[in-house]
Formats: sequence, C-alpha cells, structure tokens
Amino acid sequence: MKQVRFLRWQDGTEEGSKTVGRVVLDKSEIRFEGLSDGLRKHLQSGIRWRRDVERVFPEDGIKFLEAITLQFGRGSYFCATDVEDVSEEDNNE
Repeated sequence: MKQVRFLRWQDGTEEGSKTVGRVVLDKSEIRFEGLSDGLRKHLQSGIRWRRDVERVFPEDGIKFLEAITLQFGRGSYFCATDVEDVSEEDNNE
C-alpha cells in the first residue's frame, strides 16, 4: 500500500506537525481518511498541478498520489508528504 499524509504545521517544523488526514492507495483503490469534506471533494474532482498537464483523478492510482504531492507538497501551514509505503499494520491509523 502507498499513502500521502496531510500535515498541519504547529510550529513551522515537521517535528511540530500534526497529521490531519491521508489518502491511501490499496490494491488500485483510493481511500480518503480524516480529511475535511471540502478537501475530499476538491481531490475527488481531480488535480491539475500545472496548466500543461491533464487533470489526474483518484482512478489514476499512483499518478494521483504523486499529483497530490506536487500540488500540496510545499505549503507553509498545510502540506502533503511524499508518497510513502505503508504496511497493513499501519492501516488502522
């Protein structure tokens, strides 16, 4: 399984961050966990992180996770992690 976690910075450092949700790719299925309704709807409508690339949707699997990191990976208050491997044991977060 793969995941992208969304973090909210508490004090400007990763150590002071709080995970506020994640997007999980499990057996070619995308799951949204812990995200606000607004963010979930935004992600489900597809991501276009640059004007010259096609919109990417949850059905696109790993490409969708990569697009999330490109669009949200550099936020100063709220950001997304890089795509991470996650084990079945971590699935209960």
